[in-house]
Amino acid sequence: MYAEFLKKLTLGWAEGWMEIIMKKLICAMLLAASLATGQSPRTSTELHVKDIRAQQPQEKLAASPLCQRAFESPNHGIIQRTSVDPTTFVHNLAALLEKSDEVVLVGTHYRSESVFSPSGESVTTYYDVKVIRSWKGPHEVGDNLTFSVPAGAVHCGMTESHQSVYFSTMKGTVEWKVAYNGPYLLFLRHPQGKEMQLVQGLLPAAGGGFQGIFPISFPVSGEDISKCTSLLPETRKWCDSFLETSQNPVVVPYVPDPLGKKYDGMPIADFLNLVRNLAADQGLDEKRP
Repeated sequence: MYAEFLKKLTLGWAEGWMEIIMKKLICAMLLAASLATGQSPRTSTELHVKDIRAQQPQEKLAASPLCQRAFESPNHGIIQRTSVDPTTFVHNLAALLEKSDEVVLVGTHYRSESVFSPSGESVTTYYDVKVIRSWKGPHEVGDNLTFSVPAGAVHCGMTESHQSVYFSTMKGTVEWKVAYNGPYLLFLRHPQGKEMQLVQGLLPAAGGGFQGIFPISFPVSGEDISKCTSLLPETRKWCDSFLETSQNPVVVPYVPDPLGKKYDGMPIADFLNLVRNLAADQGLDEKRP
């Protein structure tokens, strides 16, 4: 009987390890396939703005060392200014696309929050957006996507009288153009090395986490902008027609960005066609509704 039990135990152990090996082999095959197609595997742990904000409720922000410094400062606020290392920029759009894990056209952001970075030494701002089109990455059209920039301002106060107390991280200072409400073409990637202390999730692909955001000047009403995030056929038709024919300009918002001289002010239709062709050169297809 013992010999029979040992035989069954040995067979069960072998089968269990075989199952583990097969699972790992399948995961490796899926990962290899995703890398071959330029796609990044999605995870079930993707965080959105509300999740990140839940990690840092107002009580935690107020009790942080940075907010304590802000409370003690004579001006009830601290601005931490840093510059962007020019060597982190890329100088052509093809290189930016190749460097990216995700290349997507998204609607205007519908939710944002500034919190302290994973290191607790700076501020990061996170944005929720909805994908309109995609050329690279695992997100599908209609998906919610969250990206971040390593800058922003945290309000430290717990009461109304202290809401003006803040800690801010600024990069580039006054070298940014005005904000736009329209859709954005985003070139994003996952943080690497020390960047993981600055942000969670995706960030712009170059320029220290700032190069890769291209707002589209959209001088129409908010109602019209919302049509570009709708999946209804009648509204999507309007948006597609606008994007494919409009001569309204694409904006390069960070003035020192070397791509600005070439692409700032380029008509939307031409810029999207350029991205489409560059993606095709890298074996990537455009995904639409």
